[in-house]
Amino acid sequence: MKTFTAPTFRFTLLWVMLVVGMTSCNQQAHQPSPDDIVLDNSRFRLVIGADATAKSLVVKGSDEEMLQEGERLPLFTVTQERPFNNEVKLEMPNTRTVYPANRIRRDGNTLIVGFQTAGYEAVIDMAEDDGFITFALRDFICDHDRDYEALAMDTPPVASMRLLQLPVKEVSIH
Repeated sequence: MKTFTAPTFRFTLLWVMLVVGMTSCNQQAHQPSPDDIVLDNSRFRLVIGADATAKSLVVKGSDEEMLQEGERLPLFTVTQERPFNNEVKLEMPNTRTVYPANRIRRDGNTLIVGFQTAGYEAVIDMAEDDGFITFALRDFICDHDRDYEALAMDTPPVASMRLLQLPVKEVSIH
């Protein structure tokens, strides 16, 4: 199995916490299931479902839920200039295509993210700090024997990757 080492991209939840810190309503927090991933620090708790969507973002000081109710956005997406696998080429247009994350698992301080139809996974390092969480794309896992046996590809054809898309509800700032 060959892997691709990507440049490091960093994103923090600090901007979310600035907006969150200015709110005051109180709602019941989501209770995580055993399959959920919980990212926790002194200011907030983010619960991610096994389907790679955010289930809850709660401010600890007020117990306010900050996610827009009913929005099920994937936390991560990858974009390819065109579909790559021959089977996918037959069912999708030959245009720039966004593949949403549809599965996620945690291994220590690493998230392994899989994408709809794409035969590779992203390895994302994370660091939970006191006021923020940092995410850094480390690598892509591309299993040639399973996914690309007949192809001479050593890196997945990713043009861009979105790290952490959250459907944060609108708040009024007083």
